[in-house]
Amino acid sequence: LLLLLIFASFFLNINAQTADEYYQKAKKAEDAKRYSAGLKYIDKAIGLDAKNPDYYVLKANCYQNMEQYDEALDTYDAVIRLFPDSAYLYSNRGVVLQSMRIFDKALANYNIAIKLSKSDSVKLSCYVNRSACYKMTRKFNQAYADLMSAYAIDSTNIGVLNNLGTVSDELGKDDDVFKYLFRVIEIDSTFYGAYINIGFKYQLMGSHDKALEYFDKALVYSTDDPLLYSNRSYSRLMTGDLKGAMQDIEKSIKMYPGNSYAYRNRALIQRALNNGFTEMYGDEVLTLQSKYCK
Repeated sequence: LLLLLIFASFFLNINAQTADEYYQKAKKAEDAKRYSAGLKYIDKAIGLDAKNPDYYVLKANCYQNMEQYDEALDTYDAVIRLFPDSAYLYSNRGVVLQSMRIFDKALANYNIAIKLSKSDSVKLSCYVNRSACYKMTRKFNQAYADLMSAYAIDSTNIGVLNNLGTVSDELGKDDDVFKYLFRVIEIDSTFYGAYINIGFKYQLMGSHDKALEYFDKALVYSTDDPLLYSNRSYSRLMTGDLKGAMQDIEKSIKMYPGNSYAYRNRALIQRALNNGFTEMYGDEVLTLQSKYCK
């Protein structure tokens, strides 16, 4: 009996897993988008070591990916009680609150994070995220100021440069729009978002041939962005390519049925038909309308 007890005890010990091992399993599950499994593993890790902030961050990330924002927020509330001086935890909680569109509290968390942070990388992240909050509430001057603070930390950051381009547009800084967006392409020619934004700026200026040039460049690197097709459809419409415009709108609506801009473009194509396009160019648009506009 004594030998059996010793053997059983040994067997249990060699099969016991550490908190870090559960954490590594949770990370692998998260990477594989198996978020429920990730939560089970990370809860076991926290059960063994309740004072490791990284465990709580991974747990919150799983909840965020599952769009369970209340649970993610509760997780950050719990870990911040344990680590009230951790800048990156406040920054992360701000992101959750921003996702929930609770902008005032998100801003408050970014403010705390910036004050506490001794890390440029955390500060940069806070400035970028806080600027997004300001932009979403149409406070473009504050958004621009935050992005310039981020730019001072890292003038080659793609996200900072791209956002500076879009916010500059809102402020009527046309030269800066192209300055920052073309700088993005110089740094990373595969960043298709910059091509879309450049195309959209040309579209706003009425330069639809130039807009199409950059929308087409974006398609080299991404073929599954519904807003790209929606934007390109309008410039195709404005250059008289009704067939191409309708094809783009169909793709856009299929990918993103909730995009009202795409339906607006389709209505414009229909109006082009009513204004005499058929008499000028034949019944091609009638065929397209019967197929797509039901």
